[in-house]
Amino acid sequence: ELHRRLRRDGSRTPVIFLTEHADVTTAVDAIRQGAFHFLQKPVNEQFFLDQVQAAVAKDLRDRTEDAERRAACARFEKLSPREWDILAEILAGRTNKEAACRFGVPAKLFRPWSPMRARWTCFARSAGISETCR
Repeated sequence: ELHRRLRRDGSRTPVIFLTEHADVTTAVDAIRQGAFHFLQKPVNEQFFLDQVQAAVAKDLRDRTEDAERRAACARFEKLSPREWDILAEILAGRTNKEAACRFGVPAKLFRPWSPMRARWTCFARSAGISETCR
């Protein structure tokens, strides 16, 4: 019940169930609800510690990815409508010349060494995040 409540409230902290009495249905339900692991006593001490260490490492990775995602979203929020249009051109794989032609600007604005292009290219690397931030 506590695990369900944590998930419902948005917690993504890895949970390891350690129980003396378990059945397959309970274990499957816990894993489906996002439990990191489901262990039945008695459990090997080293195995348990390894699982805790793996859960902590996963939590660190998840938190780092979330922080990177939030930072990328903050950058996206600062884009002007024109920059969004340019980003769409970059993500569509248009060449510098094609993109410049579509906007009626000199192609040099789209050269890879242009500071503006570098900024947009950085955003393009985070393309998977762009739609969730827009």
